[in-house]
Amino acid sequence: MNPDVLIPRPETELLVEEAIRAIESRDSKETAQIADVGTGSGCIAITLAKTILNCEVIATDLSFKALSMAKKNIKLNEVEKRVHLVQTSLLNGIKSRFDLICANLPYIPTNTLKMLSDLKHEPALALDGGSDGLDLIHHLLYDVKNKIQPNGTILLEIESTQKQSILTFCNKLFQQAHSTVLNDLAGHPRLAIIIFTE
Repeated sequence: MNPDVLIPRPETELLVEEAIRAIESRDSKETAQIADVGTGSGCIAITLAKTILNCEVIATDLSFKALSMAKKNIKLNEVEKRVHLVQTSLLNGIKSRFDLICANLPYIPTNTLKMLSDLKHEPALALDGGSDGLDLIHHLLYDVKNKIQPNGTILLEIESTQKQSILTFCNKLFQQAHSTVLNDLAGHPRLAIIIFTE
């Protein structure tokens, strides 16, 4: 446990499972290009690099302290050659196009976060998603059109109350994509999936 990063939670396993499924279902034999936005401790990027051998992952985070922890974890798991850390907000300044973009960004509404005492020892930067919890997610989606491959996939972990909001937003923003939300093991809407078509 480290005060600079979130404690990995079971809900994120759903994101990882769907990420692996998305890459394994590709027709292409070329190296899969993956972005892990808001990588924190690096657990998503590391798991994907260890599971999908033919991939390269760019893992971004705004927090230098979080990236320092991620660097240690990447070295510990011996995936330094395939996971590349970048300190930036979301995907700012990155010119690559990705087959898969994963993001477990802050998604808890500010007022909700104030009432969650069990999270007080974790970094607010990694939890506070603004008034409706979707501030950073919206920023990422606005920016992503030129950074996703024509048949790419975006995976976003969300709060259970945000299903309709995220679907409405994605359906308006992406005309040539199919958007859906999967439930987690507890039956709560948890993972937004946006699949692009050529």
